[in-house]
Amino acid sequence: MTSPRHVIVCGAGVMGAAVAYYLARRGVAVTVVERSGVACAASGKSGGFLALDWCDRTEVGPLARLSFALHAELAREVPTDYGYRRMDTYMLAAREKGAVAGGHRIPAPRWIDGPAIVAGALGSTETTAQVHPALFTTALIDAARERGAELRKGVVQTVITRGRTVSGVTVDGETLAADAVVLAMGPWTSRVQGLALPSIHGLKGYSVTLAAAGVPAHALFMDYRLADGRALEPAITDDGIPLIGRVPGAAGAYVATGHGPWGMLNAPGTGLALAELITEGVARSVDLDPFDPARLPPGPVYH
Repeated sequence: MTSPRHVIVCGAGVMGAAVAYYLARRGVAVTVVERSGVACAASGKSGGFLALDWCDRTEVGPLARLSFALHAELAREVPTDYGYRRMDTYMLAAREKGAVAGGHRIPAPRWIDGPAIVAGALGSTETTAQVHPALFTTALIDAARERGAELRKGVVQTVITRGRTVSGVTVDGETLAADAVVLAMGPWTSRVQGLALPSIHGLKGYSVTLAAAGVPAHALFMDYRLADGRALEPAITDDGIPLIGRVPGAAGAYVATGHGPWGMLNAPGTGLALAELITEGVARSVDLDPFDPARLPPGPVYH
């Protein structure tokens, strides 16, 4: 397989940034196209939480473990400080009315007070970590640009094909030629014209990040019960598994999206594996078969 000379990555969220970074490291010319700004959507607003083993016993488990290790490597390799840190993670329990029976199940961090109790430990500095999501995404884009990648602002409208082979994209009416195209636009991915892709849906989530003196590196997951007994707990594609790999029926077209709440965690593994697939014809770092877009029925082709 001949490695592509020029790859267009559509989307400057964390997936597009990671793909661009690992392609640029391999000497591929990359153009990242983004309609608004780097990390302008979910990639700039998540909690940046990373976990080694929370996806174990699922199809995503090997990808998550690879990505957790790559996050540690990137923190050493990328010159920008984007807030990578290891942390302890706890489960808290609280009630809208009344107190949770009993006290803390394990020793509680001293900064936690009020009626909530610490119900258990979910992770340690060996298994959980955090990044500042917008800074991390921007750092990957900047590192790719230092290796020659280009960031271009514009709206990706159509993936252009000649026969069954991708030849580029149209951006604001202008044709940009490319040997390969990567779609990494989150829930907007399936709106691009010219390709038949499975449906991709947005997923609402909530996180609160505290930036204050005296708050240590801790993550808290809350089990909160309303007065009527309902539980509010934190936590896509139609089957909840990411789309990573070749777009069926269009040689040179690839997709990286649908990661749900684990996008920030799994971006490095996704970027590395997709860069391997694009340049070598096979992903060597992790098996991408569970994420093959061909497993789901395609949606309509927009023209």
